[in-house]
Amino acid sequence: MKIAYSVRSAGFLLSIVALSAGAVVFQKARASTGPLTCADPGVTLHVHDALPAFMKFYRKAVAEHLSPARRWTLWEKEYGMAAVPPTPQGRALARRRLARSWNRYAHIIPSLSRDARRAELAARCMLPRVAKLLRSGSDPIDVNLVLFVGEFSGNAYTVPGQHGAPSTVYLPLEMPYPRQRITLAHEFTHAVHAEVGHLQKLYLEPLGETLLKEGIAMHASRELVPGQPVTAYTPAAVYGGQLWQKACELKQREVMAGMKRWSRFFGQGCKWISAGAI
Repeated sequence: MKIAYSVRSAGFLLSIVALSAGAVVFQKARASTGPLTCADPGVTLHVHDALPAFMKFYRKAVAEHLSPARRWTLWEKEYGMAAVPPTPQGRALARRRLARSWNRYAHIIPSLSRDARRAELAARCMLPRVAKLLRSGSDPIDVNLVLFVGEFSGNAYTVPGQHGAPSTVYLPLEMPYPRQRITLAHEFTHAVHAEVGHLQKLYLEPLGETLLKEGIAMHASRELVPGQPVTAYTPAAVYGGQLWQKACELKQREVMAGMKRWSRFFGQGCKWISAGAI
């Protein structure tokens, strides 16, 4: 229980810092971008639909009445896609989620093909808008998108490109469409930011860099898909919705004051802390 509390506390404190850190940087990027349209000849999106692979696994598991253990073995062989860390702990988490999610798949199977088409259309419109928002200019933007059936965890993620390859965004098809649009804006911001900022593409990165990138992505998604409560753009859904967000806001003044005390070590770039830039 103490560990869970610590993680949740760290989560909302880091969210405050991320929102604050991204605010001013984002506002500078947003200035004078003009209309955010769906067309941009310098943007290329490669879409891979993993739905056929999932359906092959699902139909075989159903037809053969597989036990949970044999179902997991087949999942690893035929499919193996989940929004978990690439670690033994992540693999164990994927197995538990598959067991919990199994009975829910039958309810979404009939609509998955339609959902995949709709998600691809949304993505092809969203990526050029993100590139425009971040003022990619003449930089070519090349991004992969994988549409997959997840385990109802609500997690999309971006894998940084390596050795000249583009970044890859993974989007779960079972995610509700309104949430998909916000998530596409957020994850595409990470992918475009890496290209425009010429960032080093590492799986692990410094905490400060993560906070800045998450803050920019949160603000970008709010700009591109406006009109939702702030909880829609932050990790609030993971940590408890509006109650989590309220706890986060109550800590805002304390966190910003702490950041201000340390800002003298970081020069002029931290003057915005005094104003509370959220």
